[in-house]
Amino acid sequence: MRSKFFLLLALIFCGCGGPFYVRLPGLVPANPTALERYRILRSTYLLIKAPSVPREDFVGGMIQKALKQQPLEVRVQNLGTEIGKMWRGMGAEVLAYRVVRENEGPDPFLGELNPTGILTVELEYPRVRFVPRDKAITFTDSQGKKQSGTAKVWDCGVRLGVQTRLSSSEGKEIFNFRFDVNVGEEKPRREGQGESWQEDWYSKVEPRLFSQVAQRLNQGLGWGVIERRRPILHDKENEDSKSAYRAVQKGQWEAAEGIWKTRLQSAKGDWRDQFNLAVAAERKKDYAVAREFYGKAQEAGKNANEFKTVSWTKIYEDLSQAVTVLREGPEKPSQWFERKMAVLPFSDETTSIEGPDFIRRLAHGTFKSGGYAVLPLEEVDSVLRAHGFSQGGQLRAAKPVDIAQWLDSQVLLFGHIEEFKEIPLGVYHKREVSGRFSLWDAKSQAEIWSSQESVLRESGSDKRVGERIVGQLAKGWWERMLKTPLGAEATLFVRRNLEKLPMKGGIK
Repeated sequence: MRSKFFLLLALIFCGCGGPFYVRLPGLVPANPTALERYRILRSTYLLIKAPSVPREDFVGGMIQKALKQQPLEVRVQNLGTEIGKMWRGMGAEVLAYRVVRENEGPDPFLGELNPTGILTVELEYPRVRFVPRDKAITFTDSQGKKQSGTAKVWDCGVRLGVQTRLSSSEGKEIFNFRFDVNVGEEKPRREGQGESWQEDWYSKVEPRLFSQVAQRLNQGLGWGVIERRRPILHDKENEDSKSAYRAVQKGQWEAAEGIWKTRLQSAKGDWRDQFNLAVAAERKKDYAVAREFYGKAQEAGKNANEFKTVSWTKIYEDLSQAVTVLREGPEKPSQWFERKMAVLPFSDETTSIEGPDFIRRLAHGTFKSGGYAVLPLEEVDSVLRAHGFSQGGQLRAAKPVDIAQWLDSQVLLFGHIEEFKEIPLGVYHKREVSGRFSLWDAKSQAEIWSSQESVLRESGSDKRVGERIVGQLAKGWWERMLKTPLGAEATLFVRRNLEKLPMKGGIK
């Protein structure tokens, strides 16, 4: 609490003391071999080989029970996002990541993405443990006396094996290593608790697992992190300069840069504005621009008193150490994510009214969060209606090349939903979503990708039939009220299919 109080005072009175410092993380090579890896990783294509999805029908349930395995849904795409965010924060770049769930032939997107290197991360099926035990504890009773006793707890843990391979885009293997990560903790144990909580527990700790994977990858790649500190300078007698200074403290860099540039263009600025623009460029890993502005500031401010407080030698050493090769893209940068995409209305063979449209909206959101230049659904529907098409099934009468021209789109996503149903019969419960996605490309004027992963969940009788019947009816009613029919299954259906397409790393 005291540290927060003093931090608040520092922010309030920062204009009265020394300059405000910003931290700029960066990467340095640990050895010559690591430097070669950086050149390959400057525009990386990340392939995540995922464990097989456990069957959730009757047969799958019996297999899991026989093997004493807890059925887990591994959200592999979250690992791609985690690695992308971590690397971007240190100056590296994940061009795209994609999930591979089975042996494939040649990658259909490799030529389009044009990466400098390929990093393959293969995940084993998570090994979980839930061991009941009694834990010795001490506590204070109502009379204030210390007592000894035991508490019933679960010893929970999960271990994930990871195999990694880095190769150049030409196929030359650079390194290959394996490691394990694990998470463990205690949870209270209650009578009649059942097993449903175990999957929820795994879902909560999975982000910690993936964070460890990303950190171990960084260590294995051999790069070191340096943290540079740079002052933000300002003219205490000028309101614009002070306004930019405060903007940086709030994280509003774009606003601050605008003020510094305006001051320089109007001849009201000085070497401090040039210095601050150099810090802003260094923050964005634009080291060439940073060096240019530092040079201008050093020349213009050499007679100023504040000039002597700047560690110029350290700044130029840091710039020399910065791994600039990571910021260089390939000779022909990929335009994959800049191409306009349209998610078309889906055709279907179901009796559900909301189901196909719900899946379409989920697919659109997946592409948007994955970095695609996806057109708004309302815009797509409006253009199609103007050409006489209001339903997905009607699009079979139109040529994809014509649809692409109407929408001014280079990529089209088609969807066909075959099953979207729920059968709640007390002791028997079935929830199923199945269909097909396909991607049509205007450049080749052909279908370049398709996927047909279904989701089927079946459950049978148990001792709590009455509770199961009530639960099934309540769940179905709640989903209809929220207009999210088969919400969990529809989400899994979209995820398991579309995660096979390239997604940008480091965004969510």
